[in-house]
Amino acid sequence: MVALAFFGVFYCLLSLLVVCVWRAASLLCRSSAAGMARILFGLRIFPLAGSLFITLVFALPAFFRLEGGMDEDMGTLLFSVGTLLLLAAGLFRMTMAQAGASRVVTNWLKGARTLDADANRPALQVKHGVPPLLLYGVSTPRVLVSESAVTLLSDDELRAAVRHEMGHVRSRDNLKKLILHAAPFPGMASLERAWQEAAEFAADEAAVSNPDDAVDLAAALLKLSDLVPVQDPPAFTTGLVNLRALVKLRVERLLAWDQASSRTVQLYWWHFLVLFLVTAPYTLAHYGQALLFTHQFTEWFIH
Repeated sequence: MVALAFFGVFYCLLSLLVVCVWRAASLLCRSSAAGMARILFGLRIFPLAGSLFITLVFALPAFFRLEGGMDEDMGTLLFSVGTLLLLAAGLFRMTMAQAGASRVVTNWLKGARTLDADANRPALQVKHGVPPLLLYGVSTPRVLVSESAVTLLSDDELRAAVRHEMGHVRSRDNLKKLILHAAPFPGMASLERAWQEAAEFAADEAAVSNPDDAVDLAAALLKLSDLVPVQDPPAFTTGLVNLRALVKLRVERLLAWDQASSRTVQLYWWHFLVLFLVTAPYTLAHYGQALLFTHQFTEWFIH
């Protein structure tokens, strides 16, 4: 009960902090580079990861060390029940979305056949009425290509388009979408949208290694953007032209491609590593004081 109450309170507080920070910084991030995808996703899941870490590492040990018995009041019960409802809502939302996506894709896969697109894994050619090119699945993602896309695209354009989806596979973007479905919070929609846009830029960069590849992928985007799918793509999928409003900007970036602009930004993760190496020894040396502070804060907030 104490852990659930603490987790729920911190999750909501950190989520509110992220919403406020993102609203203030969104104007500066409208033209996010592809390297920002990881940063934006990290910012989005920070409330979930941060509250879970603080609960397991500080709040729970503080309770067992400084109390050891159950003497909590109605406030703790209410907070813990609220947290359970929040977790249940996220789990229900994720499960229903996954079930709906599975039904749709199972119907699409009837009569599918393997398509050799010269990628690391084979693509599947499916019937008309399917979004032109789509990556489906979390644990075993598969690339689905409609018959219309195969007809419209040249071999080089099709290979470039499939390599784009392989970029999503390497980044595990469908798994990230599943995590976001399980951790809903009001006000996060614009941040999630910015992450999806940055993820598309990142996948474009992963698919391109020379100017010819960039032109082929740009041509595939233009051709497939004219195909209107019969229905919206299901959850936990990434389609080449799902974000139709982004196609023009992506084409412009591809046509202006050069080797320097294709380098993804990875320096930010070194900042976190340095921060961890600096703070971890200090935290371990004063772990008892940290537990005492956590316990006092928990008691003050709940009571």
